[in-house]
Amino acid sequence: MRGNFNKYQKKRILEFYEEGRSYHNIALLVESIYGISVTDDCIRKMIGRMNGKKNGPKLSRCLILSDLHIPYHRDDILDIVRKHSSKIDTLILAGDILDCESISVYESLGKVRLADEMAEASDLLLQIQDLTPGVKRIAFFGNHESRFERYLATKGGELSSLHSRNILKEVIGGFEYSFHGLSDRVDFPELDYEVVDNWWFKHNDVIVCHPKSFSKIQGRTAVSACEYFTRDGVEFDAIFTAHTHKIVDKVPNLNKWCYEIGCLCQEMPYAKEGKLNYTPQNCGYALVVFENGKFDVNRTRVYVLE
Repeated sequence: MRGNFNKYQKKRILEFYEEGRSYHNIALLVESIYGISVTDDCIRKMIGRMNGKKNGPKLSRCLILSDLHIPYHRDDILDIVRKHSSKIDTLILAGDILDCESISVYESLGKVRLADEMAEASDLLLQIQDLTPGVKRIAFFGNHESRFERYLATKGGELSSLHSRNILKEVIGGFEYSFHGLSDRVDFPELDYEVVDNWWFKHNDVIVCHPKSFSKIQGRTAVSACEYFTRDGVEFDAIFTAHTHKIVDKVPNLNKWCYEIGCLCQEMPYAKEGKLNYTPQNCGYALVVFENGKFDVNRTRVYVLE
């Protein structure tokens, strides 16, 4: 006969099997413990079904956040991380994490000091780290972080050799700072992120990138990036493109899938300065799903935010 077992009993039967017991011995134990008479073959089939579920497709998930532009980031970033933290095994911060406003070539009033940006970025990244224990965290630079390299080249002088050209390494490596000349100095700790000294990163069969150039036509940047990496001989199945502040979901190109994942920053002041060629930004992020390490287009989702 086929036994009618509850979840706990099925778990115990599987534990008996993993201890090395035979089907016959397990059947005897089941009758002795639970009073259920069952054949050896029934035990064999049940264990086969349970092992089939146990050894089914392995899913992994990667959360991609980009274009935070700290200190102009959205207030709900920690809520987003908290929402997905228990399900992801990788987190990628895909460029323009800092705005680097004060070392921009563009003129504006009330620029935030670079050291203040770094302090705020350290605090936010530490909170994200605390929300994602056991998760692999990756960060790479965007065009805004590239301002730091230019700044060192033009104004760093002999001190430029003491700094990394990648400001993310400065933030994540930990630093000491005195706010606005105050005597007390604050230690910002070393953070547990891998900093990639590049504008793109490949995770499994997916490329995540932050190109320096972009098109205002939605989807064009992702398609161009797809063609760029294909010409360069990189093998991949999907590409997730930052920098555009636009959202484009699943555009096919060259037998690959192309995405633009939006941004996680507030609307910039220049959006209201009468520039008629400016198009409103789209806020969002991506949750990429892999089945046995392969990109799963059907389970992957780009989230659109208000």
